[in-house]
Amino acid sequence: RGSSFGRGSRFDEGARFDEGARFDEGSIFGEGSSFENGKTPDDWRRPFFAVDRIGSKHRKAYFFRFGGVMHVRAGCFFGDEAEFLAKLDADGDTRKSRQYRAALELARDILGDDGETA
Repeated sequence: RGSSFGRGSRFDEGARFDEGARFDEGSIFGEGSSFENGKTPDDWRRPFFAVDRIGSKHRKAYFFRFGGVMHVRAGCFFGDEAEFLAKLDADGDTRKSRQYRAALELARDILGDDGETA
């Protein structure tokens, strides 16, 4: 938990990572690698949208689609769009919620309905 891997890190078949693991640009994952409890797509090259310096902690958030559903990685949160919106509602921070909802709307526009870039 909380591991960080630098640019160019390589992981072989069967590698597993728990909540809080971080990977920089250029990391390579072998066939069968799994993280986020298996919620990630098999195709690691799938398009995604990222926004940096967002929310109260000024973190980077990632948005991507698979299985016809938008998924979000923001800080230690990972889940689908509905779970993300529920978490924002429960949080009560209106400024943070406004920023993340704007990023989500932009991600929807960029990624389209099926993960193909518009």
